[in-house]
Amino acid sequence: MITDPRGHRETTGPAAPNGLADEELDRIAAIAASVSGADAGVVALESPTGYALPGAYGLQESLDFAREVTHEAPLTDAIVRNAAPQVVNDAEADDDLARRGWAQVWGFRSYAGVPVRDVHGHVVGALSIMSREPRDFDNTTVARLTELAAVCSARVVAREILERLSTAERSASTVDRINRVLLTFSEGLGATATTQDVARVVTELAHAQLDVAYSAVIVQVDGRFDAVEGSHLPEDLPMEYSELQSSADHPGPHSVADGQARFYPSRSDVVAEYPHLSGHTSAYVDGEVYLPFRVERADDAPLDGWLWLGWSDAHVTTPQTQRMKRAVTTYVARALERAELLAARAAVAYTLQSALLTKLPEVPGLELAARYLPASRGEQVGGDWYDAIHVHGVTTLIIGDVVGHNIAAAAQ
Repeated sequence: MITDPRGHRETTGPAAPNGLADEELDRIAAIAASVSGADAGVVALESPTGYALPGAYGLQESLDFAREVTHEAPLTDAIVRNAAPQVVNDAEADDDLARRGWAQVWGFRSYAGVPVRDVHGHVVGALSIMSREPRDFDNTTVARLTELAAVCSARVVAREILERLSTAERSASTVDRINRVLLTFSEGLGATATTQDVARVVTELAHAQLDVAYSAVIVQVDGRFDAVEGSHLPEDLPMEYSELQSSADHPGPHSVADGQARFYPSRSDVVAEYPHLSGHTSAYVDGEVYLPFRVERADDAPLDGWLWLGWSDAHVTTPQTQRMKRAVTTYVARALERAELLAARAAVAYTLQSALLTKLPEVPGLELAARYLPASRGEQVGGDWYDAIHVHGVTTLIIGDVVGHNIAAAAQ
């Protein structure tokens, strides 16, 4: 930004023109100036900082030309506010105008401008002509400007529609990518059976789909948060991201405590919120996120933890990508829940199997052997059973068959 030496607000420097110029609006500004015999023509549209000038003619010699100005523009303001033309034949006749806006900054004395409208018909700027000498801009001049302003408005509408289409295309592309990422995580985590499987798949997919440099699934065990698998923590300070007490003043435990994800675009954002972590964050990690989860367990306390993702560069998230990362964390939690259930079922299976497969008695003169192959291979337990009893010199062999082929059958 360049501060105007005459005390006005700032104007954007010469680097701005390329991104704001519109060739068609430049032509309209030139035609407007030419048909009226004016020195300059301008298409000014409202912008967050003042007015953008996508169409301009004859200004290059008036100032270090910029395509966006934030100095006072009282006549353009009046056109936008009142939705009506404004004409000034000689700014020198008005002491207030002579010291403000285009009269002071650009050195023009006469001005005529008419409204430019957007796709909704709202006035969003003006098509204006200006001269360095006093001029009598009559009704015919204003009528010509109004006709050209209609063409200008059509171009503004076209720009808006094209921008909306471009935005919609970008949004559709983003949504498509997010859906592919979520599908990949859903399929990958759906094939896991243990917590170690979950951690491995998360690491593989986070690196491939989210471009992370580091990641970990952190869970709470005996009052401390540890990584399920820590090989993808930062090499220089792995303990700063794992082996944390539940009471630690750290983003991870805090995210679990309040259930809120934390998104840090850069290392400085972490330190700004946690000053005591200065010097305790990895030199290899810049952007990072903490995504808490809770896994409910029927016979035990919930399993709390978070999914941690770290990038080597700054990483800015959008509302869409934040929702995606939260959805990924939900998949992780469901996978951990399934792993916990499978582990519990395996423990039950082992107990039942031990009870069913009794030790065969030693019988003199008789060699006994048994082989048990349950139909339910995954649980290694079924509804069939055997036993052997040797009493008073008599050996009895028993084989039992219960309807079913799994833990439920064995429990009958």
